[in-house]
Amino acid sequence: MTDIDIHRVTLKFFDFNFSPEELTSKLDLEPTETAIKGQEFFVGPKHKQIRKIWPWNFWAYQVEIVKRRHWIGDQIDDFIDNIIKPKQEKIKTITATCKAEFSIVQYIYEGCNPGLQFNKERLKVIADIGAEIDADIYVLGNEKEINKK
Repeated sequence: MTDIDIHRVTLKFFDFNFSPEELTSKLDLEPTETAIKGQEFFVGPKHKQIRKIWPWNFWAYQVEIVKRRHWIGDQIDDFIDNIIKPKQEKIKTITATCKAEFSIVQYIYEGCNPGLQFNKERLKVIADIGAEIDADIYVLGNEKEINKK
């Protein structure tokens, strides 16, 4: 059986001088992750976890789709049109005092050469809110097939 692809689109804010709860209230959007500067967290597999400390306050809202052969472009467009655009002015007031990132992450197990395309209107929205774009694409292949060779 083929592994299922994972696609994540996230709006992130970091390095702000107020509580994540205040940001949640300003955006009227429930975050999927928050952190406070100085708070510890762990990365890596359970048997080899590494302790880290958050260097800043952090807030993120993420939409994740786990699906076989999903076109992430539709997910990106939907996120910009339905999450960011309606809150564009509020987001701009927030990013005037902190950093923001529009993050796209794909874990692809089947197929190759994934691509991203942004039309100029959606790029203007991202630029207008003052967010950087971070895109990570991992083409992992079907590990079972790779291990057979």
